[in-house]
Amino acid sequence: MPAGHRRDGGALAGSTLTMDAAVRHAVRTAGLPLLEVAYAASTAPARAWGLHAVGALEAGRRADLVVLDEDLEVGRVMRAGVWLSPWSTRA
Repeated sequence: MPAGHRRDGGALAGSTLTMDAAVRHAVRTAGLPLLEVAYAASTAPARAWGLHAVGALEAGRRADLVVLDEDLEVGRVMRAGVWLSPWSTRA
């Protein structure tokens, strides 16, 4: 990450908005199509950072997935091809 995007001490600058909340807001409140929002939340950032092993569901890429339910709430999470238990934050 370029130094200009970090705060003093190395912490990332940003907000407390989670990605799932941002996706829900973009779809429900802003009325954006879910497919476009999913691209903006996954593939676009990966490409912007030059992360070629993530950001799309393709053979040879790392399998990191977030499955949303019909209410756009997080249902399941897969990290590096392994489903995480609901209470786990690490694979």
